[in-house]
Amino acid sequence: MWLRKNKPKTLIPIIYACAGIVATMPSITSYLRRGLGWHFPKVVGFELFTSLSMAFISWQLFSACQRPS
Repeated sequence: MWLRKNKPKTLIPIIYACAGIVATMPSITSYLRRGLGWHFPKVVGFELFTSLSMAFISWQLFSACQRPS
């Protein structure tokens, strides 16, 4: 998304925040398993929820970049 030339300037922090979350997901899930003692089904549920949330946010960001400014 950040390579697009026509993205609104107000969306740039959201794009970077989403990229940061996706990049740190392995560390987050490792902490949930080892630090908080979450079991496999709970961690997979968290990953599923996070992935679906990121997909929805990405879809909305893409739609916002498609609109004429």
